[in-house]
Formats: sequence, C-alpha cells, structure tokens
Amino acid sequence: MRWVPAHGGRLNASTRLCQTAFFFEAPAQRLAGFRVSPICWSPRACRPGR
Repeated sequence: MRWVPAHGGRLNASTRLCQTAFFFEAPAQRLAGFRVSPICWSPRACRPGR
C-alpha cells in the first residue's frame, strides 16, 4: 500500500482477537477513477464450507 502515502494520504490498521480493520484516506482529487480491490471489500481468507 505504498500508493497511499506517496499520494498524500495515510493508512493504519488495528488487530483484535479475530478481526483486523484497515483504514486509509487520500485526497479526493487523487481518487478519481480509483477502484478498490476485492480484497478490501470482501477480505475473507476462509469461506465457510471450503
């Protein structure tokens, strides 16, 4: 995630027993056309039944 600080943004994460929450922000003008990777909105490593 080097892109975020390289474009004037910041990122952070916090981890609890069973959960990690990621946070990032960047200037709005840098996000034009930005697409979030599926890992950001559906990060399950292990899906039930697999």
